[in-house]
Amino acid sequence: MAFHPPATQPRRPRATPPEELYEKYADQNSGIPFFLIMAADGAVIADSRIKPAGAKPGSSGANIGYPGSKEEITYFMRVLHETTSLTTDQLKTIRAQLAKSSRPGF
Repeated sequence: MAFHPPATQPRRPRATPPEELYEKYADQNSGIPFFLIMAADGAVIADSRIKPAGAKPGSSGANIGYPGSKEEITYFMRVLHETTSLTTDQLKTIRAQLAKSSRPGF
């Protein structure tokens, strides 16, 4: 019986180490956590710097870190709405969970 190797899969590009991404995209005052949402081609489509709707990723703004204030949660939810295929119910669940752990005054 002859050996037939499995069909080869296209090789996935090697992931960039997170330290390199942080160094490239975060400024020295960003802190941690800092997030990026990237397209399949590696282009940054959103980050954790709070900014007005329509502002480009990488533009200045304060890093939200873990979203804990009303403004931070609103920004984070907008990013998820604009960059994912989460359903309305899934987004509501995420918002509710964030609100439970939010800072006083939410």
